[in-house]
Amino acid sequence: MKLETVKSIILVLLIIISFVLAFGIWTYQPTNNKDLLSSNNSRESLDIGGTEESKRTLIKPTNIIFHQGASHYGFNNMGDQEDLYREIGQWAMHSFSAEEINGYSNPHYDVEIIFPVSLPMEIVPSLFTVKNELEEWPNWSFQRMYITFDSVNKTLLVSFPSIDGRNLGTAVINDLEYYESLLTYMEENEQLTEYVIWNEEQSNKYIPKEPIVLGRNTHISTKFEDSLVLVNILFNDPSIVNQSSSPFRGLSYFSDSSQLRIVQDGTRMEFVSPTSDDTSGVSTVSSISLLNRSVEDINGHNGWTGNYNLVEIDNSQNLVRYQMNYQGYPVFSSGDLNMIEQRWNNQQRLIEYSRPLVYVSDPYRYDHSEVELPSAEELMDELAKNKDKNNNNPKLEEVVDIQIGYKLTYNDVEELLIFNPGWFVKNKQGSWNQVNFGFVAEERKGGS
Repeated sequence: MKLETVKSIILVLLIIISFVLAFGIWTYQPTNNKDLLSSNNSRESLDIGGTEESKRTLIKPTNIIFHQGASHYGFNNMGDQEDLYREIGQWAMHSFSAEEINGYSNPHYDVEIIFPVSLPMEIVPSLFTVKNELEEWPNWSFQRMYITFDSVNKTLLVSFPSIDGRNLGTAVINDLEYYESLLTYMEENEQLTEYVIWNEEQSNKYIPKEPIVLGRNTHISTKFEDSLVLVNILFNDPSIVNQSSSPFRGLSYFSDSSQLRIVQDGTRMEFVSPTSDDTSGVSTVSSISLLNRSVEDINGHNGWTGNYNLVEIDNSQNLVRYQMNYQGYPVFSSGDLNMIEQRWNNQQRLIEYSRPLVYVSDPYRYDHSEVELPSAEELMDELAKNKDKNNNNPKLEEVVDIQIGYKLTYNDVEELLIFNPGWFVKNKQGSWNQVNFGFVAEERKGGS
């Protein structure tokens, strides 16, 4: 081919590319949505199809552990653990008191309840049935509570030690029915399996000793696609909101001070509204105020499109984070389809809000099989050897937390949500990764 011919072809291609780019610029028109509220200003215009929740339903323990001598037991089925915790929340606590101590040490407790995040003491009446509330709740936090059987009086002694061990809240559950109900778990153990401690030198964390069988499930999904409802929810004055769309940035709505982006092919939204009074330093908003404001805001548009649990309150950033929960287990997702996150400024104005817009539409499983997860010993061996540099497994000394959970994957072609069980570890940088055992977990086919 002659050089002149090649030059001519290149020139024609450049002209075509220039025309396409110019056409995109000429035809781009931001849309002013002045009639967003005028046509639909009802309650339905602030509803994304979920439910309302409370602090009691959003705050659940990671583990409930029963101690018998040197042995430790937890639930086979996390659904059973949630049922017991729900019952405990209804048991009346009497004689509540709080005092300063010189370090908490109670080797005789029988039941240990561990929460995923430290909680302010003033939240206790929202989680449990307290009959004699304190005139002023202390300002320290707890992350574990302990229950001890008083075999003489047939009562349950409840303890809430502070994070630093310098304070202690105590109460008594003096109902024989509740005493015997909890004692049944200790004596029969039918719903329990043995757990082991994996980091005893730091803070005791427990994982199941034997292999666990869980379901690998697929569900039909629903994607919330009415973005104008989101505009109504997030912008104070939708009439001044403009709209733009591009193949690279997705759908965007913006005003002078705020922006809403619909990303990841419509499966997730990101809202930012920075203000000049935002601060990155120490916040003046208390944990309980921050949590109350966040729950109230999400309830205001029925934003709980699935089961979510509180997993983080960061006062320094005024950040609240909720993680999706599936069948009692935490859900992990590389595309952040498992997390609702909000950040507020010191005047409790919402400045960041990100969340998934796709959720399970049918509780019945579209497809189902069972997977046997490796034992705790196999898990520790895999993390200890760490010989395969391509398996993304952290070294055991870098692990700060271990949980059984579900990896969430979205099939955008068939619009399916796939929940695949596995072991997950958290490194010192705060990242969660699924453990790669170098083999395919045993799969057992089951009915749907």
